[in-house]
Amino acid sequence: MRKGILFLFCILTSTNILAQGCADAGFCTTGALKTGNHNNAVKDYGSIGLSGTIGYGEQGTVVFIPQLEIGKNLSANSSVEIKLPYYIATGNLGTTSGIGDVIATYTQSIYKQKDKWDIKSTVGGRVSLGKSNLRDKNGLPLPMPYQPNLGTMDIIAGLNLRYKRHYVLTVGLQQPIVNYNDNQYYSSVYNSADTAYQQYFSSRKLERKGDALLRLEYDKDWKRSGISASTLFIYHLGNDNVTTLADNKMEAAGSEGLTLNLTFKYYRNYKNWRFEAGVGAPVIVRDYRPDGLTRAFVITPRATYFFSKKK
Repeated sequence: MRKGILFLFCILTSTNILAQGCADAGFCTTGALKTGNHNNAVKDYGSIGLSGTIGYGEQGTVVFIPQLEIGKNLSANSSVEIKLPYYIATGNLGTTSGIGDVIATYTQSIYKQKDKWDIKSTVGGRVSLGKSNLRDKNGLPLPMPYQPNLGTMDIIAGLNLRYKRHYVLTVGLQQPIVNYNDNQYYSSVYNSADTAYQQYFSSRKLERKGDALLRLEYDKDWKRSGISASTLFIYHLGNDNVTTLADNKMEAAGSEGLTLNLTFKYYRNYKNWRFEAGVGAPVIVRDYRPDGLTRAFVITPRATYFFSKKK
C-alpha cells in the first residue's frame, strides 16, 4: 500500500504542467462528493473551516482561492454545508479578485450496514454572484481565468458509496440551469501586437454545459490521521457555446469530453481540530476549455474546527 501511495504522489508531482485541465466546477469538493469522508472523523455538532486552494492555470495564471467553509449537523444522519470563496487570479494580463460562487449542499445518510456499507446522498447548488465581465485597467475584456464567477446558477446532486470503510465509489452531476454569463473576451478582436491577449480560449457570453463525476477512491485511517488516494473522472456533457463579435452563437468544438485527475490527501486530527493537505493534477484533458477552470495542478491546505455538542 505504501508503495502504491508513493507511486501516485510521484505521478501528481511530476505531471507535465502544460497538460492542463482539472475542470472542477465546484461539486468535486462538497458534501458527500468530496474525497476523504473518513469514518473516524471528529464527532461534531457543527464545524467551521478555512481552506486556501492554490492552482497553476491557463497561460501561467496563478489562482488563489481562500474559502470559508461552514457545516452543521441537523441529525445523526444529515448535515448542511456552505462554502464562501474569494477568488484571486494573477497572470500576464494583470491581477483580479472578487467574491466567488457560493455553494450550499444538503447531505443525507440513506443506508448504513456496520463495517460494510455506508451510502450517502448530496443535493444542492452553486450560485454565481457576478457575470464574469471584469476588464483590465485599459478596459479590455478579460478571459475566464481572471473571472471570480462562472456566471451561472447550477444544481448539484450525487451519491457516495463506501464499502468496508476503505473503498469508495462516488457519482455526481452539476448542471447549469440559469445562465447570465456576460463575459466579453473574444480572442480575434485583438491585433497581432496583443499576442498575450490572443492566447486564451474565447469565452464571450459563455454558455456552459453540465458535468458528470465518477471517483474511485481508497481511504486508510489510523487513530488520529488518514489518507485518501483517488482517480477522478469528470465528463463535460456537451460542447459549450460562445458568442461571436457579430452576436452569432458558436459551438466551442472540443469542449465536450473527459478530464481525468489523480488526487491525494492527508489529514490529522488534534483535539477538536483537523488539518488537511490535498494535491491533484490532470492526466487527460479536453481540447477546448473556455470556462477558465484549467489547472495544471492544485494544492489545498485546510484547517477545520469541530464544535462538540453540549452535554
